[in-house]
Amino acid sequence: MKESPIRHLFGYVSVHLIHAGGALDDGKHGSLVLFPLVRKNEVASLVATCFPEYRLDDSFRSLCTRARWRYMLRSLYTVMLIPVIAIVFFQRFETLLLLLPAVYVGYRSYKRAGVTIKSEQLALGSGWLTIKTVYMLKHRIQSLTVSQTRMQQRLGLCTVRATVMPGIRTKVVDVDEHEAQAIYEWFFGNKE
Repeated sequence: MKESPIRHLFGYVSVHLIHAGGALDDGKHGSLVLFPLVRKNEVASLVATCFPEYRLDDSFRSLCTRARWRYMLRSLYTVMLIPVIAIVFFQRFETLLLLLPAVYVGYRSYKRAGVTIKSEQLALGSGWLTIKTVYMLKHRIQSLTVSQTRMQQRLGLCTVRATVMPGIRTKVVDVDEHEAQAIYEWFFGNKE
């Protein structure tokens, strides 16, 4: 499910289906647009009609507050060079105002990121401009990895990556370590 800023403003999303391919599309795999423009509150019932095994809802567990600062700092790193150069070479201190939108973008990214496990389904959501939410059934996930950088390890955070097909993967950065462990155990526990 993808939600661009304009669609978000009017309460609409687009729903894409990730598929492995077949005779109908010359054996190609990838993403098909299932519903190009649909009201967000109607998506769950429409998808349930076509694919009853999926449960789409908005009950994401947001990321812990320790992750908030990392999201905001990460967005600052991308713009920090512009004010520094402008101040050092041109004494243009007003360029520091560029940092405010960067902090806001980081905060919005933090608020939009989340994970959810519902019985046999994992959902990962993230994005700052376009919100992307991927719902995956456990038996359709090809690989799931939980990793940590040194900084994440100090803060008790992890990155969760899931691959549904080669080349089609999604991730959520800075998930609480205990929640990432629960996802890992959910996926690898009782594997048949």
